[in-house]
Amino acid sequence: MENSVKNISNDKKDKFLYFFLFIIVFCIIQFSPSFLEILQPDSFSYINNSDYRKSLYSLIIQSLDFLNFDLFLFQKIILTSSLISIFYALRFQKIRFIYCFFFILIVSINAYYTSFTKTILTEALFFSFINFSIALFLLKERNSNFLYFLSGLSFGFLFSIKSVGMVLGLIFLLVLLIFQLRDKKFKSIIIIFTGFLIFPTTEYHYFYSKNKERSSVLPLSILGKIFIISGSDSFNYLKFPTESHELLDTASKISKGIKQSMESMKNPYLKFELSSDYEVLAQYQILKGEINKINEKYRKNSEVYKQKDHKVLLNEIGIIMLKEYPLEYAKISFSHYIGLWSMGAKQIFLENYLMKADKKLPFLEMIELSDNKYNSLDRLFQISVFVFFLFLFLFFSILTLFTFFVLIKTRNPKKDFLLELFIFSAQSYLIAIAFTNIAIPRYFIAIYPIIIVSLIMISDDLISFIKKKLY
Repeated sequence: MENSVKNISNDKKDKFLYFFLFIIVFCIIQFSPSFLEILQPDSFSYINNSDYRKSLYSLIIQSLDFLNFDLFLFQKIILTSSLISIFYALRFQKIRFIYCFFFILIVSINAYYTSFTKTILTEALFFSFINFSIALFLLKERNSNFLYFLSGLSFGFLFSIKSVGMVLGLIFLLVLLIFQLRDKKFKSIIIIFTGFLIFPTTEYHYFYSKNKERSSVLPLSILGKIFIISGSDSFNYLKFPTESHELLDTASKISKGIKQSMESMKNPYLKFELSSDYEVLAQYQILKGEINKINEKYRKNSEVYKQKDHKVLLNEIGIIMLKEYPLEYAKISFSHYIGLWSMGAKQIFLENYLMKADKKLPFLEMIELSDNKYNSLDRLFQISVFVFFLFLFLFFSILTLFTFFVLIKTRNPKKDFLLELFIFSAQSYLIAIAFTNIAIPRYFIAIYPIIIVSLIMISDDLISFIKKKLY
């Protein structure tokens, strides 16, 4: 009887703690500064349900508008709930309270991370369901069919909200299914699949109710990458389709000029970030005239135009690019991978470089110093943030190598490998971004909580190990 009363008392205390933390975190998000405007360049493509975007976010916007519920309030509530769910799951894993509190603090005070709740982009919900997925894996030991259903639902949401979300959604789904197959829980597998299919099915039907066919931003990504590769001495545009020769010849001349202007640049982080900027400029501005010329030629030949446009041509260029210039493509991808970790390098180092440089950077007036509100922050703060994320890069790289070798050495089939899963999923996501997109902070920050959780788990294990050895 006494134990029962004590358990009820503890349960009330826990509920009060989670409610109190929810209010605190929500207030931090609500009143923290935002580094983003309400409308971003990509916002309109979601509002208008463009054919190259997943339509789930557009459906959510329309649904909330119909219910007269504020989108930004909704995003703040969901993100707050997701962070509290990780706190709860870490406590369930018997992680020390101080570490759990550190997680909540270090993530919620990251104003750039929480800024996405105050803009019309998929990121806030994408971040939230990554967090829910992590929490549900940490709670897996409960063996609850309801939690398995929620897991499938969460993975399906990641799969449906953003194209790159398919990477995390499928990894999480496959790993959880492997766990269930190992334990011969076939009923759980059906429950997980049922939850997983809900959001992709909904997105599919809503998308095709608004669009005839699905497009992609991949051709633009290819254009940016071939632009950078065309600046190398070994590049030969004659290896590509005839109708692309004028485009690639122009790209090569401009790209080589950019490469020459950056030869004296010793700072790799600044160089990597500027390389990303030039890729974006090539996609949307520098080569826009050449792309229009190609489309005009196709239109004049109506038979060809029915089967081909600049997107089809760029996909063909992408295949040849991978075949003929794999090393150059790998170098670009590596620079993007490193660039994802170097927060604010351009804001910190560019001005000083321009004062000392002997050559002017081409298209300098077109290179936007992204997030102007961030530029106004104290320089010492910017440097501190930069150093902090470089520390995370060093830590996570060492942890990745360490767990990789331990995994090969131990091969314990009964272990759930949660830490290994978090590391593998985060690295897979970053590699997918590096190979298919560019290095910008908003892509990296999605897996920021996973990195912090990994840091906490390994630190807690290390302290437990040291205590066992000492006592």
